[in-house]
Amino acid sequence: STPQLLARSRAARAPTAMADGTCDDGADDQALWAIGIILALVGSSLEATGLVVQKLSHTRNRGKPNHSYVRDRTWQIGFGIFLFGNILDFTAFGLVPQSSVTLLGSMSIVANAFAASRLLKEEFTRSDLAATI
Repeated sequence: STPQLLARSRAARAPTAMADGTCDDGADDQALWAIGIILALVGSSLEATGLVVQKLSHTRNRGKPNHSYVRDRTWQIGFGIFLFGNILDFTAFGLVPQSSVTLLGSMSIVANAFAASRLLKEEFTRSDLAATI
């Protein structure tokens, strides 16, 4: 697990005295790890939300002849949210091990369930809750 890996890497790397008299105790590594975790969680949530916003555009414009989704403002906003979420997720890969980012991607299931019930007015049942947890 990630905490065990961090503990192992800290134990293997004792604090190092720097030339300016300060001590490198790995605090920067922990801060970067925390930032990466936050980026992965937010990124996954935004990806799911962006897709729901795009589906909202499709639902609103269903049946309209010659409708271009790419020119639809709601669809564009959804795509922008989705794209920004992917950028955050990609950035997280540089800060946190891939295995952690991938596991945190499951947050998109929770975000999707929340966004779909709010934006698309889809019913969120007890069985949906059980499946999400």
